[in-house]
Amino acid sequence: AVPLDWTGWKRLEIRKEDFGVIGQPLGWECVSGLHLTWDAPLNLPAGTALHLDDVVLQGRDGNRGIGDFDAIRHGWDNVFQDRDLSRSGTSSGKWWFPDIYPDAVCRRYPADWSGYDVLAFWVHVPAESTGRLLVKVMSAAPNTSQADEILTRTFAIGSFRDRPYAFGDRIDWSANAMSDGESKTIEWNAQLNRHFHFQPLAKAWWETGEEKYAAELAAQMNSWIEDNPVLLTQSGNSPYHHAWETLNTGIRLHGSWPDALAHCLEAEAFTDDIIINILKSVVEQARHLMRWPSTGNWLTAEAWGVYVTGLLYPEFRDAAVWRRYGIDCLYRQLQEEVYPDGLQYELALGYSNWTLREFTDLYNAAVLNGMEQELPPDYYSRLEKMYVYLMANVMPGAVAFALNDAGNSSVKRQLLDGYRLFNRPDLLYAATDGRAGEPPAADSLGQEWVGHYVMRSGWHRLANVLHMDAGLQGRAHIHQDKLTLALTAYGHHLLVDGGVSMYDKSRWRAYQLLTRSHNTVLVDGMDQFGENAMAAKVWPLPWEGVKPAGSDTVWHSAPGVDYCQGWWKGRWRDYVDSQNPATDATRVLDTVQHRRAVLFVKPDWWVVHDTLVASDQEQHTAEVLYHVDAEQTEDVGSAVLATSKNQAGLRLAARPQPGLEVEIVTGKMTPPVQGWSANVKRNRPKGIPMSAVPTAIFRQSWRERADLVTVVHPFPSGETRATRCVALACSPGGQAARIDVGPEESFVWLHSDQPGHVIQALAGESGGAVLLATDGQAAVAGGDGASFRLLLVHGRNVSGPGLRATVSQAATLSVLAVAAQTLVVSTDQAVEVTVGLAFLPASGLTLHVLDRRGGRV
Repeated sequence: AVPLDWTGWKRLEIRKEDFGVIGQPLGWECVSGLHLTWDAPLNLPAGTALHLDDVVLQGRDGNRGIGDFDAIRHGWDNVFQDRDLSRSGTSSGKWWFPDIYPDAVCRRYPADWSGYDVLAFWVHVPAESTGRLLVKVMSAAPNTSQADEILTRTFAIGSFRDRPYAFGDRIDWSANAMSDGESKTIEWNAQLNRHFHFQPLAKAWWETGEEKYAAELAAQMNSWIEDNPVLLTQSGNSPYHHAWETLNTGIRLHGSWPDALAHCLEAEAFTDDIIINILKSVVEQARHLMRWPSTGNWLTAEAWGVYVTGLLYPEFRDAAVWRRYGIDCLYRQLQEEVYPDGLQYELALGYSNWTLREFTDLYNAAVLNGMEQELPPDYYSRLEKMYVYLMANVMPGAVAFALNDAGNSSVKRQLLDGYRLFNRPDLLYAATDGRAGEPPAADSLGQEWVGHYVMRSGWHRLANVLHMDAGLQGRAHIHQDKLTLALTAYGHHLLVDGGVSMYDKSRWRAYQLLTRSHNTVLVDGMDQFGENAMAAKVWPLPWEGVKPAGSDTVWHSAPGVDYCQGWWKGRWRDYVDSQNPATDATRVLDTVQHRRAVLFVKPDWWVVHDTLVASDQEQHTAEVLYHVDAEQTEDVGSAVLATSKNQAGLRLAARPQPGLEVEIVTGKMTPPVQGWSANVKRNRPKGIPMSAVPTAIFRQSWRERADLVTVVHPFPSGETRATRCVALACSPGGQAARIDVGPEESFVWLHSDQPGHVIQALAGESGGAVLLATDGQAAVAGGDGASFRLLLVHGRNVSGPGLRATVSQAATLSVLAVAAQTLVVSTDQAVEVTVGLAFLPASGLTLHVLDRRGGRV
């Protein structure tokens, strides 16, 4: 342990006798790892960095460099090249954010240290009291347990550790351990033919030198080649062919095959005949991918596989052609399959990040091999938008909201990479919950092309953030979830959806795909039923301008208020799953449309307004769903209170109206299941890939039109809320309510179907005094002292007793009290603003213009 108690550069020399012994190491001749751990104080300023340089071993065997950081690949994980600070050469290694990356791991070191006496390296410390550095040299026997299991020919595949399969003497590459019942899926077989299990065999040979592991690997690769001749007249995608599906092939070519061959090339089992057979198959696989290109994330994997083949085997006549094919495909995909907002057009976070990694890996591989001149000059700059999308869509903790076939995912690594690559301090700000960098241009961000809208109170760790999906379905991996909401508040993800687990035939998979697992609306118990036409999935090219010309989504945002409105104008269908497929008797409804309008009264609460409109005269039922990650829920009249012992809670307060019913469903097992989420990890029943979560259902029968209004009000751990939503009378063409947030905090909410026409909210359900009037899309007024709010969404006027505000043209305006005598006035554009408030003094007002962080400018 070395105290970091100096500033500037210092050379550390650690002798063998300086190390203590933990456990029973094999000895200095069998080193299996070199780790540095930064034990940093909790109050370390964000962005504090250590720099490493010239890491060497010294002794009778001479000097062995294991980290000079001058190259793009220096062999240290969690430490990157920094050309702004170097002790010698062109770069040092920058290591920061010890709360995120406490360990720096060296991957390039000799296994035999018997000829060295000293580990020496330079460390740059920016300030005293930066903690201490722990230096650990591991010397442990290789763990070959997984490789040993594979040798028995009874083993599990990839992520299916609970599904081993007994292959016998020769592997049947068409085998599938998950071919029956609800768990039926091709994913087990797909992982078998992606050959992920080659890695533990190659690693075991590399670390032990025992020939049996390389022999098994050579035998399996050769048997796969012999048993699976290349397809000549079909792609292998549909119908599925285990060996030649193009996604499986692309993954093999850029991952498992070159890794296995590179590690085991010198093993006795890898004879000339075996190597020639493998390389012949590599050529066949590359040509197969070029013959049968697909789209989406499949094509990204395929093109990356072809490029890697041309890069690793330049001896082949077609190597340059393979590299050009890979570059052209990936470059075209960046333009035609990644929206201007930065999300890949399948609109599934995990798959988009997968493509981002492959886009980036192509660039890094080209640079590493001195071939960057083969890339288009703007190739790398086109990646920037993908990092910006991640920044816009993070909740606190740098976890991104996920839709379609994706789960919520930490994107800290990507945001830090984006900061480093594009020198964008706003990416650093998002990655660190505002502890370092500079704030993005706005707290709330609307991505109009992908249809994802994020309403945010700030970028700090306990910020309140709501995500609304008002976009198209996506090119693939579609969930029927239009207008769904997700919410994180006070450090806890409160509104969750079904998430994603295995692609099988189970009731759980059916649930995750359907509307009923999301926070939106069912009609007559039916889910959304999207069209299979491309126009319903992807906006047509070219993608130009700030939003698609055909979008019916409305987005308005100012520093104190956000508003989003979207539509579902498609069909609805009865519940179906693999065991209960659609028949002629399955109902399909095409006469009901759903509009959702969400207003954020910053920083605390939202008004969710769901409108159902029917073109028929039939009786219908609407069910508004909210899946809440909470330990306890209770029905309190027309509201639901959800609480947890040590986490934030949530109150869902519906506007009462005749016939409104409230139900809470948790962990319903019989199809259609309800009250489950794969995004929640606690207390999962055995055999079920999800956790039970309470689901609040607000149910209303109606004809022709229904308007259901819910106030979504989160609160910190240890507190509660008694929020109420009370119906008010309103002018034709509008909806109104009084929202009681606390004993002395009431607000009037007003929403218009026809912005530009003045509507009024009236006292009482049957009319009375005017409480609020506006010509805008929506308005809110109320509160007292520090809670005062006056909000106008895309209008010119808002007024009520003792208050009025006008703008010179239609705009979104917020007047927020931040203290009893301090107001902040904001608009979404440059307009002339007039504000009149009865409680303001007639003189003595002071005006300041504020910057993005609230500082006076």
